[in-house]
Amino acid sequence: MPRPERVLDTTGGKVERFAAQLRELRERAGRPGYRELARRAHYSVTTLSVAAAGRKLPS
Repeated sequence: MPRPERVLDTTGGKVERFAAQLRELRERAGRPGYRELARRAHYSVTTLSVAAAGRKLPS
């Protein structure tokens, strides 16, 4: 079972706002796992996970 995602401070910077938007899009898509997202988006699982956690923008 996946760990719950931490609450984001969306009043913070652009990284946190991006993370919130990424989470919202993931929710709308039916909450696919990060492996599936990585496959679809051609990004690594780690890159997407870090972005959704609000730690770093994907590059």
